[in-house]
Amino acid sequence: IDPREVRLPGVQDYVEQTFRHMAEQKGLGFEIRMAGGLPDTMFTDVNRLHQILKNLLSNAFKFTEQGKVELAIGMTEQNLISFAVRDTGIGIPADKQNLIFEAFQQADGTTSRKYGGTGLGLTISREIARLLGGWIEVESSPGQGSTFVLYLPQNYAGSETTRSKIETGSGTENNLTIPALPEDVDFSGKKILVMDDDVRNIFAINSVLEARNMKVLHAENGKVGIRILEENPDVDLILMDTMMPEMDGLMATQEIRKIARFKDLPIISLTAKAMKGDREKAIEAGATDYVTKPVAPETLLSVMHIWFKKNAETKQ
Repeated sequence: IDPREVRLPGVQDYVEQTFRHMAEQKGLGFEIRMAGGLPDTMFTDVNRLHQILKNLLSNAFKFTEQGKVELAIGMTEQNLISFAVRDTGIGIPADKQNLIFEAFQQADGTTSRKYGGTGLGLTISREIARLLGGWIEVESSPGQGSTFVLYLPQNYAGSETTRSKIETGSGTENNLTIPALPEDVDFSGKKILVMDDDVRNIFAINSVLEARNMKVLHAENGKVGIRILEENPDVDLILMDTMMPEMDGLMATQEIRKIARFKDLPIISLTAKAMKGDREKAIEAGATDYVTKPVAPETLLSVMHIWFKKNAETKQ
């Protein structure tokens, strides 16, 4: 990441020069709108920003056969710059909106045959957004088009710093900041049950937890997870992925809350920012808190520490 001062009108010019010809070739409308009150500059890596916008706009044109594509640049109440790419294309079913951020995945097979794959574009874009301190969200429905929104801090301050300050606060307390993890906190001996079917997530989380001398149990879906939990009632905390086969994270959380001895067990939902409302659904299902994916180690440990501390205080 090479942050420097970036003029937003310059970003507008880049998008115009890069995609105007494509719009004319496909016979599509193309608009770039800048909201009133926008600052003239932001501090970020302009090449990485261009890369994400190029990926999002390329997909928008690729999956849109009639109508228009537009880029709207605005600002949120938290002083985040938003880049919303909207199209009138084929749209994406709600249950597939997380899947498209995985490498080489499609909403369905017919889409792949007709339009080709998205390859690594969205996967890479989400990771770059994280490195820039931001994230990408998507709203879509079949036949109604899609909106992908890139949110970035106006002033880059490091990937983890911005994430924890702006977005990944405690879900239950609705904070915008997470308390810093005390240097002397000791997680040794804590038993954690990780419910996730993605080997990459399991490996990444395992590395973080075992480095802190925690004992880790795994389950590839909710059904297996509940069985392991009943066999290990001394589990101190559950990390629950949302999207899993057979029994997903929401259903598993609901089932666990029906078991009296686990009604106060901390369950931290691992949710993707791509799906609007994921976090709210997790809390409604009975999750204690949430951490967004890709998981930032310091954020995860901070949230875990909060709930270990609260549980200890409750028992006293």
